[in-house]
Amino acid sequence: MNRIARKQRGAVLIVALVMLLVLTLLGVSGMENTLLQEKMTGGIQDREIAFQSAEAALRDGESQIKTGSLESKSFPATCANGLCEDAANGDDVWETVNWSGSAVFTYGASTPASSLAIVSEQPKYIIERFASLPPTFGDAFTVTDRYVSSEPVVYRVTAKGFGRNTDSGGNAVAEAMVQSVYRQ
Repeated sequence: MNRIARKQRGAVLIVALVMLLVLTLLGVSGMENTLLQEKMTGGIQDREIAFQSAEAALRDGESQIKTGSLESKSFPATCANGLCEDAANGDDVWETVNWSGSAVFTYGASTPASSLAIVSEQPKYIIERFASLPPTFGDAFTVTDRYVSSEPVVYRVTAKGFGRNTDSGGNAVAEAMVQSVYRQ
């Protein structure tokens, strides 16, 4: 019996070390999975903040149209101060506008809306005035000349919102864009 005990002396230690190694690997794997899920949740939250800030800017632009404060203003083809004429060549102005320049409205700058606290940058928006109604509005309204007074004026508001987090360059990590067409 003494001989068998000597042969098994280190077996318990080896089994214990193998079990400890397996448990360590399971723990590390579980922590990595948890950290990945936490990053994904943070990204989703940041994207949702960007979307909500874009929605707020969209409503800000619509409120300017609703109050009638834009009727006397000019809408240049080059987009100045957030007001744009629709492009004669059919291009979408919102794709070419400089969103960090003076060609856009900043949320709350032209309305009494207070600035948003949890975003990396205040949302921005532009308001385009259409020379004629887009065909998607149907045959009920057709405009053959520019801005016939008896026809409704159609605007498109495009808003860009930003999330909370920024990258190393100071740019927002999450951005969202929303649009609405407003007929007055």
